[in-house]
Amino acid sequence: MPPSAPTGRDAEKLAESGPPAQPASNKPSAQKPADKAAGDLRLPQVGTHLVRMVGKRRCTCVVEETGFRYGGRLHRSLSAAAAAAAQDCGLNPSQNGFVFWGLSSAARSPLEVVAHRWGRYTQALERSLMTRAAERARREALQHFAALKEFLRRSSEATQQRGRPAAAFPVQALPGFPPLKDLANAT
Repeated sequence: MPPSAPTGRDAEKLAESGPPAQPASNKPSAQKPADKAAGDLRLPQVGTHLVRMVGKRRCTCVVEETGFRYGGRLHRSLSAAAAAAAQDCGLNPSQNGFVFWGLSSAARSPLEVVAHRWGRYTQALERSLMTRAAERARREALQHFAALKEFLRRSSEATQQRGRPAAAFPVQALPGFPPLKDLANAT
């Protein structure tokens, strides 16, 4: 006997609760990659072919609605597709997808790179100073500062030999980095 339609109060409850929930599907949902979900304006339109020549090898990535296809495989992010392409070409697979595929330049100056790495170095050093190996970390940090001090001394001498005053040495204060005059007196 087929089930009858709800009547009376049961019908009112169903009307208030909205349509019945759909059963869960075994199909994977078509989620957009993280890059697209954020609405990144650097991303080209769906269907665009991104081409990168590495030596004589041509790497092609196709922008799709749900990801980035490289080598017959769909990747969730542009960086994942770049990592796969880089690995196929024998390069370091740690790649920024936008830079690898030529959508943006790695427009960091050498000083910006040093500032970024200095921040990571100081964070790691702070973590090390809170462990049992704190004394060893402190000794190694002092060795690093001594090497940096020697580098700055040699650079200053080289600058003077080129006929420029030592003050022209193009080093600016880095975030979290001690002023150079303090660094010169360290160790």
